[in-house]
Amino acid sequence: MTYKFTASAEKVIEYANEITLKFGHDYIGTEHILYGLARENTSIASKVLEGQGITKEDILSQIEEIIGVRKNK
Repeated sequence: MTYKFTASAEKVIEYANEITLKFGHDYIGTEHILYGLARENTSIASKVLEGQGITKEDILSQIEEIIGVRKNK
């Protein structure tokens, strides 16, 4: 099955994957997608999060606090 995404959506997934790998997680979850949305600063979602005072750094902090970071094997 082939999926077609906008360039912005592809960047969101790319950013989500980067943070997943950085934190040593085995999956891309909604929390990683949320980070990607915040980081893709051209998206409407990014503007909404920014308007609510939520930064990508806030999201990273919460991911680390709630899920944790695994040491790379």
